[in-house]
Order: sequence, then structure tokens, then C-alpha cells
Amino acid sequence: MQFLFPAFLTAAFVIAIPIIIHLFNFRRYKKVFFTNVAFLRSIQQTSNSRKKVQQWLVLACRCLALIALVMAFAQPFFETKGKVKQGTNYSFIYLDNSFSMGASTSEDNLLEKAKETAHQIVSGFGADDKFQIITNNLEGGQQQWLNKEEANAVIDEKVISPQFKTFSQIFKTIQQNFKISGQGKYNAFFLSDFQVNAADLAKLKDTSIQCSLVPLTTSNISNSYIDSAYFKDQVSSPGIANQLIYKIKNDGDKVTTIKPVLKFNGNNRPLAIHKLAARSSITDTVPVLTTQSGYQTAELLINDAPITFDDNYFIAWNEISKVNVLIINDGVSNKYLNTALETSKLFNVTNEELSRVNFGRFNDYQLIILNEINSTTSGLTGELTKAMDAGTNVAIFPSIRNGQVIAQLSSAFNLGASGTVVSSNKQVFTINSKDYIFQNVFEGKTQQLKLPVTKAGFNIQTKATKGAISLLTYRDGSAFLVRYPRFSGQVFLCASPLDVDYSDFVKNGEVIVPFLFKAAFNNSSQQKLSFTIGKNESFEINVEAASSDGVLKFNGTQTFIPEQIKKGKKTIINTGRETILPGIYQLEKSGKFAFNYDRKESQMEFMSLEKIKSYENDNLKVITPSAQANLASVVQEGDTGLSLWKYFLLTALLFLLLEILLIRFYK
Repeated sequence: MQFLFPAFLTAAFVIAIPIIIHLFNFRRYKKVFFTNVAFLRSIQQTSNSRKKVQQWLVLACRCLALIALVMAFAQPFFETKGKVKQGTNYSFIYLDNSFSMGASTSEDNLLEKAKETAHQIVSGFGADDKFQIITNNLEGGQQQWLNKEEANAVIDEKVISPQFKTFSQIFKTIQQNFKISGQGKYNAFFLSDFQVNAADLAKLKDTSIQCSLVPLTTSNISNSYIDSAYFKDQVSSPGIANQLIYKIKNDGDKVTTIKPVLKFNGNNRPLAIHKLAARSSITDTVPVLTTQSGYQTAELLINDAPITFDDNYFIAWNEISKVNVLIINDGVSNKYLNTALETSKLFNVTNEELSRVNFGRFNDYQLIILNEINSTTSGLTGELTKAMDAGTNVAIFPSIRNGQVIAQLSSAFNLGASGTVVSSNKQVFTINSKDYIFQNVFEGKTQQLKLPVTKAGFNIQTKATKGAISLLTYRDGSAFLVRYPRFSGQVFLCASPLDVDYSDFVKNGEVIVPFLFKAAFNNSSQQKLSFTIGKNESFEINVEAASSDGVLKFNGTQTFIPEQIKKGKKTIINTGRETILPGIYQLEKSGKFAFNYDRKESQMEFMSLEKIKSYENDNLKVITPSAQANLASVVQEGDTGLSLWKYFLLTALLFLLLEILLIRFYK
């Protein structure tokens, strides 16, 4: 046991006062003589003994009451695990303000309950202690240390936010702020409903910060929502129906009936009605047909009260009417290559001779194919570089007749290819279905595909080449088709020519057609159907700011300025830091973009108290709901140890009461 104010113990000498009073206040009895005093002596002796016992008991009560009172003023305590606070205390209070915290309880929504709890935590600390109030928004101002009055004011300002953050993300921010702040004793309080997909408690490991988990109890809430939506074909064209695939989830414990609606071109189109079992999902499709090119928007809707923030899902995409492809030949064009491109009406194919090609129009094409050219110049490579910088992709199919050309192109674009012809029969064995070129192309197993066979070609070294990604690989592990991100475009290099005397790749429609189709589109420029609010997602556009203040703006349900980085004539847009409403937004001089709330927040499943307590350790403790009723005292005990002054004060009062009872009733 230790004392917060040990100097008060010197006041223990006051117990001498009642002792002195007691000694000088003994009642003295006079002797009275009678002829027969035997009976009187017996009465006098009995009364005198009982009176002395009473007086000694009263004295003991007074002394013990004074001692207990002195101990109370000295404020004794038992030190808890860890070091007792010395000086200023620094506390991080994480106030979970995600959508799930808007769920109703018997009293109010959980966020209001969390605010009241946060106020109790603040009241449990001293006047000199400092606080940081942290929410899912992770705003810059949250790094500022606040006094008690300021902290309470900031707590009252917090509202529900669409931002979703895991506990480990919040804890990482706390650790960063802790390192900036310097020396002191640091505490962290997590006030949350402990949603399963957010409360990654196993990652809260830092012995320098004492963490307290404050679970705000709530039961699992039934919720059905639109989880995702995407097109079967990544590229859409006017007049060609594209299957929109959407997924609906039921995270509740009961069967529910869902009636989805597709809002497109100003019309509400009812879709198939689904009866979802508890904890299940359904995936369905609906054809979407457009009649004109350009940016299109749509919205999927369901009705699932009372949780409605995830009942709609917005999408936006660009309908492309034509893709310009230039094939540069050095002699006769390849009829199989032309046939492969003509399978889609999307392509506008131009064949030109190397000696007559117009370098100045390279930027007009989305894909330029070098078909077995036997010579090259610095002018050609220079113009190809400019075209790639503008977003054009380049596919190179080498010529066996002149290995120097592939060596020169490899040197110009850092492709890692040699100019030595290797004549041997080789079988392409694997296909990279994880890369965007072949991703979601083959519905069945890729092992069942008929892959190309070659008789001659060049070696391509991918391991030591920056950014090289193998798309098709030989059985011996060497590369047949490689993708290289270069400038703002892509370079595709094939180890073998398209001439059927050396390779059957051009006749293999299962592989070459989807390759050419995807190669015509730059991966970095392919727009996502939807962006997640609060998630760090970026994309590149080929425009500069249009407004007078030099920044690009989104206009829609509201207007906001995203984080943007200028890169020459391009701009990289990052949407992760904005807290906005879902919907369709128009970006200046670019196109339309869809934003939706994070569906992680839709999973209304919460950790049980027993599960939370299973993570307890020396630096991670749980404040149970029963202890939260007197949270200020719990916080104070954690700060200064187990305080005993209240118990000693109560003991003093009990001894005083006992003294009164002895005087009044002890005869």
C-alpha cells in the first residue's frame, strides 16, 4: 500500500486528544458507609465495571475514527500492474463513428452512447491531463492535444461517417501520434460496437500504450444489401448488350424477400425477385443495352429498412464506339491477324507499310502493332515513345529475318530480348489469368485451352527486366508473351513472329483474339464501374485542370476537390480522403464516376464480450458493460491505482456511528 499524500499521516497524533480527555473525565465514586453495605457494594462494583467497559469502547471508537479519517486524507492506494502515473497523462479516445454505430439501442443510437462514455472517461482524469479524440475520418486536426473542456466539446461534435477503418488502422495512427508527442504515460480507449470485420484485436501490440476496450453492447442486426456489380465484358459498345452481374447478400438470421430494381435511362426496371435464406447471397444478371457512345450511368436499388445506406449501388462506364488499331507491316500484311481483329466491330483497323507510315498520327491509335518489321530508326522509336506517353499501347511481333531489329527495340524500350534466333519446337504451357489481359476471359480451366506451338523465336529475359510480366510461358519456364508498363502505355513483346511457318499463335483464336482485344486498352485508363468512398483508389486521366484555380473538381450530389498529382499532361486522381455522399459525379473534362459506401460496414455482425475478453493481456484490458456504469472511477483507478480513501472515510463514519450507539444504548 502506498500514499498519494503521505504528509497527512503526521496528523495521527490527534488521537492523543480523546485519550487525554478520557483520562481526565473518569467519573470518581465516593464511598458511602451503611450498617449493611454488602448489597450496595455488589451494585456499585457491578455498575463501575460496566461503565469502564463502555468508556474504553467509546475511546477505542473515537481513536479508530480519527485514524481512519487521517488515512482517508492521506489517500492510500494499491498500485496496479504497470507504473502509476506521474505528472501529465496523455489519452487517445477512439470514437467509432461508422454506420453500424448509428444502430438503435433501448436508449439512443450507439454513437450517442459512445459520446456519453467518452465524457465519463475524460472526467476520470485530472485537470492537467491531455486528450486526442480520434474517429474513422482520421482528420489532421485529430493530432492536436486537448484539455478536458476542449475534449468534451470535440466529442459532442462527432457525427456518423461513411468512413470504414479497422482497429489496426486506428492503432497505427495512435502509434504515429505517440511517437510525435514524446515522453509521457499513454492510454488508448476504443469505444465501439466491435464489428467483426473491423475489430482485428490480435494486431494491437504495443507495450508502450495501455489499451482499454470499451464494448458498447448491441445485438446482431439483420441487413440485406447490394454487395457488388460488374459487367461480364469489360468493354461495352453501343448496340451490343452487355450482361450486368450483381450480387445481393442477406446477413440477417431470417429469410428475406428482395425485389431489386435497375434504374437506367430514366426508367425503373424491376428485376427478378429473390428469396434469400439467412446468411446467404444470390448472384444474378441483367442485360444492359445502350444506343449511343459515351459515358453511361445506372443504379441498382432494393428496399431494406431500417438500414438503408447500402440499398443502392451506382455504376458508371464509357461506351466505346470504335478503337483505332494501326498495323505496321514490312511487306505483305498478315491475313490471320486482320481476321482476328475483324471479329469485333469495335476495331477500326489500318494497315500501313513501314516505308509509308505517318509517324505524326500515332497518337490517333489506341494500339500499334509492329508486324515483323525488318528495320527500325530512331525516328520510329521516338514517335512510338511519344505515342505511349499519350496512352497508346504497342505490340511487337519480331521478324526472324533480322534479329537486330528486336535487339534495337529491346534496347530502346528496355525489354530484355536478345537478337539471336533460337530454332526449336516449343510448347506454350501456362497462361497468366491473373493479369488484366487474360483476367475473367476463360470461364473454364486454362489447362483445357489449346496453347500455341512455336518452331523458332527469340529469348526474352524477364527476371532482370523492370516491370516485365509474363502472360504466356513455355513449358521450360521461358517467356513467350510479355507485358511491360512503359511511360503511360504498355508494350507487348512476343518471342515468335506471327508467320504460320514459325508459330500457330495467330491461328489460335481462343488466345489471340482476347489478347488483341485487351491489348487495345490501357489498364491504367480503364475506368472502374464504381469507387468506394473512403478507400484509397487512384486513376490517371489525360487532362489537366480546367478551372481557373488550377484544380480538377467532381460535381454531383455535392462538389468536392479530390487529391490530385500533376504528371506532365496527365493528372493522377486519388479519391480515398473524401467523405462524400454516394452517387454519380462528373469530373471536369474527363467523364462520369460512380461512388458507393464501403460494403464492409454492411456486415452487421459483432464480437461477443467473451470473444473480446479472450484478447486481454497486460497491455490490453476490457471494461465490461457493468463496469462502464462507474467508468470515471474505473479510469481513475487505472490511472492512480486502487484508491482506498473512500473505504477509510466510510470506516471513520462507521466508528462514529458505533460510538453514538454505545453512548445511547449501552447501560
